[in-house]
Amino acid sequence: MCVCTGASRSSKLEWELWERPDMPDQKNQKQVNVRMDVETVARLDECRIRRRTPQGNLPTRSDIVREAVEEFLARETAYKPER
Repeated sequence: MCVCTGASRSSKLEWELWERPDMPDQKNQKQVNVRMDVETVARLDECRIRRRTPQGNLPTRSDIVREAVEEFLARETAYKPER
């Protein structure tokens, strides 16, 4: 069961696939682990709550961090991810 939404794993996966059809295939991705202080994580969670879908689903922390990194890179390097 999803801790954030209370949804079963299959419905959470279905939501993620439905919400993010533009996500690249996992075999073309690398994982980056980031440690953050409690205050920063709390701010991420506030952002997740603001982005709740009308169905009540929350984006993952990874979704929020991914978007933030993409926005930063776009500003700093004019990088535009392929979607």
